[in-house]
Amino acid sequence: MRVEGHVEAGGGSEADGRAMAEVMAKELALKGIDPKAISVVGLGATRPLADAAADPTDNRRVEIYLLPPG
Repeated sequence: MRVEGHVEAGGGSEADGRAMAEVMAKELALKGIDPKAISVVGLGATRPLADAAADPTDNRRVEIYLLPPG
């Protein structure tokens, strides 16, 4: 499982995105997911969803990807 944290442009750094992802990873672990099976990444503002005309906070999010074992 890969947990990615994203922030809005000008609103944070990769470290901030990682902090958001770590919070989610801890919640997943509390729900029974093996912490060793969770990879945490902070991507900052490198992959926006919304364009510049949208509310910048639309890009603040955590994405969770289920990966095949191995």
